[in-house]
Amino acid sequence: MFSNNSKTAKAIIKGGKRYPQIYGTISFEEIDDGTLLTAQVYGLPSSNNDCKRKIFRSSYS
Repeated sequence: MFSNNSKTAKAIIKGGKRYPQIYGTISFEEIDDGTLLTAQVYGLPSSNNDCKRKIFRSSYS
């Protein structure tokens, strides 16, 4: 949804059946050169295995 004064939008993140603890928001704000995207995501799963990279895959349709 866009506000009246500036072009901004916010999306709510909610985990599915497999990861119901995931939640957060993604904010979009129009800037001079494009769109600024800011994500705040909580409850991401972790592993006891050694992992050199903290990468989480996302999917969408």
